[in-house]
Amino acid sequence: MKKILAYLLLLSLLIISVSACGSKEEAPASSTINTDIGQVQLIADAGAANVTLDWQAQAGAETYNLYYLADTGSDPDSAEIKKNGTKISGVISATHTIPNLNNGTKYWFAFSGQNSTTEGTLSKIVPATPSATPPPAAPKNVRANAGDKTVTVTWTPVTGAVKYNIYCYWQEGANAAGLGSITVTGQPSNQKIIDDANPITWIAGTVAGTTTGLTNERTYYFWVSAVNASNVEGYPSFYAYATPSTSPPPAAPVLSIIATGVDPTDGHYVDLDWTDVTGAASYKIYYSTASGIRKDVLSPVTTDPVIYTSSYLRASNLTSGVTYYFVVTAVGANGKESAESNELSATIP
Repeated sequence: MKKILAYLLLLSLLIISVSACGSKEEAPASSTINTDIGQVQLIADAGAANVTLDWQAQAGAETYNLYYLADTGSDPDSAEIKKNGTKISGVISATHTIPNLNNGTKYWFAFSGQNSTTEGTLSKIVPATPSATPPPAAPKNVRANAGDKTVTVTWTPVTGAVKYNIYCYWQEGANAAGLGSITVTGQPSNQKIIDDANPITWIAGTVAGTTTGLTNERTYYFWVSAVNASNVEGYPSFYAYATPSTSPPPAAPVLSIIATGVDPTDGHYVDLDWTDVTGAASYKIYYSTASGIRKDVLSPVTTDPVIYTSSYLRASNLTSGVTYYFVVTAVGANGKESAESNELSATIP
């Protein structure tokens, strides 16, 4: 039985960040694709008199600071939101809901990482407007699995959604472009295969016109938004990315947590199980006390090349009362790593 040593993993800040502009109730991402580089993603999901913030881990952060400010007629910068906004400190992990807001009022939100001595750089500042009839939430567990001139995008269905919009972005050097949205109808739908069979219309960026489809060895970034029966579109998800190839990585596993408990030898533990993946030579496990795990943000459980060839693992010697988050990836014989599995959490008894 393989065991995970219980220690916090060193986080590495994601360098390339693609996020959608705006949080208007109508089509917040469809008109503009944000190509900002190096900014940490923040999602602000508007609710009824509240906003729920979701973010991904930052390097070296022990806790997080949240800032919010009611709109004053102009977009605030970092200095203004830190000086005039409300600060919530000591937040351990996303998500965090800010209550008692005014419906119909636009608010601005940002967050930063914090360790014992230093506050990190502020994230991108994003808006949201609470409403008595809020838009659907941003989809979670968005994953992009590469194939040969194909990417399969998957996500967890959103309550109240009747369809989803998928947005795509790619960048090579100075050339950047956004692909047209792809509508997936029906609440049960949680997968879309995007391939080179049909032309796709570019809607933003330095290149206009159409493309014949996806190109191998080009990295594509995808994010997903949910649309309700009133045709109101919610905030876009965190992005996922994939690089089509003639020798793609395996598909992502599906993760399950089958037990938590206490053992005389293993201490406090979580038992993890995942689906066997065709073409997988090994698996990598990632975990953290902060949600939003990405393989390009977290190191795997060890920096040594430990190979997990089975689809079961016990995470042992964990800390009682702490919530841990887990994902697993599959690695093919060619060394290519799949997208992350679904993320699951467990609070240690």
